[in-house]
Amino acid sequence: MDRTFINEIFDNGQVELYELLQGHFFTCYQHQGKIHLESVFDHARLAIRRTDLPYQYQLVVLQEGSQPPDHPYGLEQAFPLTMAIQITAQPHPSGNLSITWLDQVTEETFQYIIHPTITKESVDLFLSVASECLWEAKYYQSRQHAQVKDLAYIEPLKVTYNSKSLKRMESEKTAKSSKKDRARDTPISLPGFIPPQGYKLPEDPIDMLVSVQVDVFYYHPTQETFIEFDTDVEMELVSLAPFQHWVVLHGRHMPVIARPIATSMNLNFNKMYQTITWNYQENDQVHAFLIKFEQELPYDEFCAALSQCIYEVTSLVPFAKSKKRDQNYMISSFRQGPIMDMEDDDVEDIEALNCYEEDEDLLEEVDEDIMTMEQEFYNATSGENSALIWGTKTQNAFVFRGSSIGFYKKGLGANLVWDGAFSDVIEPKSRGFLYDDEASILLLNGNTTDTITRFDLEQGSIVEEWKAHHEDDQLIDIAPSRQGSHDSTFIGITSSAVFRLDPRQPGVNKIVTNEYKKHLTKTDFKAMVTSSDGMVAVAGVRGDIRLFHVLNRMASTTFPPTGDPVQSLDISQDSRYILATYRHYLVLIDLHDKVGDDHPTARQLHLRSEHLVLVNQIHAFTPASFLKGPNGPSIITTAGPYVISWQLQDIIQGKLYTYRLKKYESECVISKPANSDAMVMMFKDDVQWANAHRFETPVSHHFLEPGLPCGVRRRVQKDIDMSTL
Repeated sequence: MDRTFINEIFDNGQVELYELLQGHFFTCYQHQGKIHLESVFDHARLAIRRTDLPYQYQLVVLQEGSQPPDHPYGLEQAFPLTMAIQITAQPHPSGNLSITWLDQVTEETFQYIIHPTITKESVDLFLSVASECLWEAKYYQSRQHAQVKDLAYIEPLKVTYNSKSLKRMESEKTAKSSKKDRARDTPISLPGFIPPQGYKLPEDPIDMLVSVQVDVFYYHPTQETFIEFDTDVEMELVSLAPFQHWVVLHGRHMPVIARPIATSMNLNFNKMYQTITWNYQENDQVHAFLIKFEQELPYDEFCAALSQCIYEVTSLVPFAKSKKRDQNYMISSFRQGPIMDMEDDDVEDIEALNCYEEDEDLLEEVDEDIMTMEQEFYNATSGENSALIWGTKTQNAFVFRGSSIGFYKKGLGANLVWDGAFSDVIEPKSRGFLYDDEASILLLNGNTTDTITRFDLEQGSIVEEWKAHHEDDQLIDIAPSRQGSHDSTFIGITSSAVFRLDPRQPGVNKIVTNEYKKHLTKTDFKAMVTSSDGMVAVAGVRGDIRLFHVLNRMASTTFPPTGDPVQSLDISQDSRYILATYRHYLVLIDLHDKVGDDHPTARQLHLRSEHLVLVNQIHAFTPASFLKGPNGPSIITTAGPYVISWQLQDIIQGKLYTYRLKKYESECVISKPANSDAMVMMFKDDVQWANAHRFETPVSHHFLEPGLPCGVRRRVQKDIDMSTL
């Protein structure tokens, strides 16, 4: 078959490469010498799907239409597309074509009988795409290096339907593809490829924790692929001192590479393919390594040891002396896989959102005088934009800049229109939230950290000032008592206390005494958020998170520290999920996914290792938030000039790298959820509106091309292609 069309399929950037649209899916088993079929899906699609790992694909069967409530199988069944599943294609006794394969985990066989309306040409194309995927999975390199003759024997095997080899069939050619056949006696040589120079241990280790043999692959940004760096590499975990663990790679043709274990490694574990990816920074260049294990047992042993190292490095607590539930919580956050099946009522109905899709191609024509006033505001105020507040009711965005507040109103389509400013009215670096049904802003002043002021938006001035002073602790953060409510009270934290404040209380100090709790141990609280039902989540500089349902008592739940400070917290509208932003990753906690005394399940979110190579910088995440969208809740955040979005349902299903993004020409300071699928983004000298459904699945050119314009000047660009916004 002509590979030109196949090349187009692989180059289109879609997650699903090719699919057969209609067929009948069966599970096969042997009984009394005969093969019997049990129907799984009467109407199903069979697709070939990319995974988060290079050269690895899945064979996916998707149920079409509804199924009975008591149906025992999920709507989607996925299988790794490797030589081990022994995919076969042959005619079915009914006269239709069929595709059969083996599940290497359960040792069951499955059969997809293709509907007669599907043409043979479509089936041949499907098998050709599968052959290319199998070649990549076998040799762990791009299909571009394969010749047509190389693909000939890798094609899905043809066997007779009643063959006993259907359940267990070992291809001799598959058995020969051991790593010894791929080992080289000379180092690789690629034009333009500059491998890292390496870094040796600064001192001799005091303990060897584990040592395994692995194959190492290095991401080459020019070739946009992982290439083999060395085989039979000795990978070790060693200790230089208590809580100081390092990973070391010793190869024949690569330099020694050693680096300390830290959360900034951007680790990703994948048990299905027995791989680990991580980043390594050297001489202002970010590198990405993919570590491939040949056998499951060494992979499991190394991952267990590495997880223990991560726990000790981050918590500064010996793993053996820590609580089992704390161990499970930390280790599970690195695990890739589904958390828990999302119930139907967890994803809001599209119509129930009563949302509308903004037309980003429609921008309101802005009066030149208005643009001039906006420009004058940015020119006259010192410093940069420092804080952003979005008013859901009034549809106004308030931006803090120096001692002034500028505000925008929602215009047509994807436009925010300048609506005025209050000059020299606040302390620099103030922050706060909308209060009194969005008629005021409660401000935590930037310099006087025990004072709260109420800024009246109608009068344009500060009208009240309250104190929150107790036992020499300084006020760190304030938040509404309940998200979305009109309560007069609000919550405050110091480094060691959580309490309620009531402005109606007599006297200058507004702390409610019987709703005040000071912790005697060192907590170092840093961030806080409240839920719609009044739960308070507080995080510390060591990465621990506490949940309070009653303020004058100890926390009802405490999650162990990760070692990294929590930058911000958010809680989903239904109070089920907590989202914590750390410098190099996000953590999503599902409060409903809990077994026995264990902590609820947590998942880490970060960018793919190869994407960081293209960016060539490890940007810090800005405060992440939940966004209520037409396709279910999502998570939004920014990192440098990139605005990033994950679908919550993808994360629940273990698809941690199916994020989408948009690039701008300058760094985004913060983003705030707005209407349905939209968000407001604040840059150093600009505020913009963006719709998440316009974000794209990232491919290489998204990182290398210039970003979208920022700054007031973008509003006067007449020839800009609005479809790209």
